[in-house]
Amino acid sequence: ALFLSDNPYDCCQLDWWTSLINTQSLIIPDRAEVTCNASLRLEHMDSISQSTKANCKVDNTVLKYFLLLLPTILCIVTVCVMVALSLSSKLLPKYVKAKCGSRAEY
Repeated sequence: ALFLSDNPYDCCQLDWWTSLINTQSLIIPDRAEVTCNASLRLEHMDSISQSTKANCKVDNTVLKYFLLLLPTILCIVTVCVMVALSLSSKLLPKYVKAKCGSRAEY
C-alpha cells in the first residue's frame, strides 16, 4: 500500500501518476484524496481539468530567466557607468556641474 494524499504534486508533471495507476500490484488507499497544485488551487489527480492541462503547455521559462537576470544586468551596467565616470576625470566634473551646478537664488 502506498499513501500519497499529504503532498500536493505538480499538475504539469504527472507521468509518474499514470504509471502508478496502471500498476496492478500497487494499492493506493487514499487515491481519492491525492491532489496536485494548479497555480493557486488544488485539484484532485483523477479529475484534472482541461484548462489546467492547457496551462501546462505554456512555457514561460525564458520569461522567468529574463526576470531573474534583469536586476543583475541593471546593477552591472550601473556599476560600470559609475566606474567609467569616476575614472574619467574630465567627464565627472562636467556631469556633476551639469546636474548639480545650477545656482539657486535665495
